[in-house]
Amino acid sequence: MSTDDPAPSALERRLQVLTQGDDSMFIPKKLVPVKLAGTHIQAYPETDHTMPPSERLYALLCNKNAAATCFVPPAQLISFYAGRSNVETKARVLMTQWQSRLTANWADPGSLRVISYHAADGSKMDAAMTGGVLKPIDDGTEPSRRPEGVTFVQVELALDYADLHWKKEPTTVRCTYFIKLPVGNVTFNNTAGTAVTRYTCTIEGDPFALSKEDFKEQILIPE
Repeated sequence: MSTDDPAPSALERRLQVLTQGDDSMFIPKKLVPVKLAGTHIQAYPETDHTMPPSERLYALLCNKNAAATCFVPPAQLISFYAGRSNVETKARVLMTQWQSRLTANWADPGSLRVISYHAADGSKMDAAMTGGVLKPIDDGTEPSRRPEGVTFVQVELALDYADLHWKKEPTTVRCTYFIKLPVGNVTFNNTAGTAVTRYTCTIEGDPFALSKEDFKEQILIPE
């Protein structure tokens, strides 16, 4: 091997170790044409439990290199690998478990951390919060009231997947995104007792103090 050759991957090193013994020797099978994401690639024939581990790893390496030639969404790529290894049902169950946790928590106010509030043009509104909480729609002085134009909130969701990790190791997936808030005209009295109307988020208190059901009804699908 020349000094210009790339270092072997972890999978290739594992394959080298497994093929050192006679009990792991095998004759590679001819690649077969397979359609993936609208592209025909040359993949290793489907493997099963009767094949030595070295051949199954070799098949995975062949399929990994073949799939790298075309763009494939992660879920479809997992399904492709699983199908070639005859473990597609198990893979689908695992993907469902991972996806269902996201589905169950992405709009649960108890699972979300507020990062910031934003105007309709996306600009950050530091004046919209006090102590990390959205200012209320209240009578009183200007600094204590909700400002004009609060339209979006940026949140972070952190999900613990340790129980689904194959080694049960700490596995936290974090993602941030924006949620559109209900907006409209709200009215309050200023310190002079004069009614003032402004266009802003219409949730009276802290949106993240709502129950999961109220959060869905008042924010995600408001009337």
